[in-house]
Amino acid sequence: MADVKKLAEELVNLTVKDVQELAKILKEEYIRCDPHQRWSG
Repeated sequence: MADVKKLAEELVNLTVKDVQELAKILKEEYIRCDPHQRWSG
């Protein structure tokens, strides 16, 4: 399992642009994993 504290520190330091890119990646991965589910974000 990933080091949660390290992950939290990295997330806190993200810029708005980074967060938007992360959301796009997660959306693409989520849809790829389960194409029958809809993204509400």
